Parts: sequence; C-alpha cells; structure tokens
Amino acid sequence: MRRGGRGRAGRAGHRVDGTPAAQHAPEHLSEREEEILRCIRRWIEDKGEGPSGRQLAHAVGMRSTASVAYHLANLERSGALIRDGRGWNTCRLGH
Repeated sequence: MRRGGRGRAGRAGHRVDGTPAAQHAPEHLSEREEEILRCIRRWIEDKGEGPSGRQLAHAVGMRSTASVAYHLANLERSGALIRDGRGWNTCRLGH
C-alpha cells in the first residue's frame, strides 16, 4: 500500500525514475498549455507567485477549474512547470 499521497511521481518535482522533471525535454505542448504557461510566467513576474487554479482559469478564459488542472498536470509531467507545494500558486517554471 502506498503512503505519502504522491502516487507514482515519488518526490515532488521528480519523475518516476527519480530524476528531476526539469532535466527531461518538454513534450509537445498544446496551444492551450502554451497560453497557460505564458499566463503563469506573466503572473509570477507581476505578483511574485503563481496563480491559483481558479485565477488561472479566469485569466485564460476557461470556466472549468478541472480543465485547468488537467493542463497543469500535463505541464508538470512534461517538466515545463514544477510545483513546490500542494497548490498551484507555489509553482515555478521548469525550463
């Protein structure tokens, strides 16, 4: 039985094989993911921390925070985004 709530990812910011996610080249990102990444970059520059999922959804014109979470998980998996805590406002850019 697994413990720690991190599933297969192991340590935060690391892939299953134990290497930091940022060391892997990003996979192809969708246009929406590129837009989300640009928004996060601007938000961090302006406010000093990443946006919440709800703030990000509003900023990119999405209604569903679940859809935003899906894209954020893809960005994290590709190494383009690294989450330092549980929330997305603690994220930083990976590449």
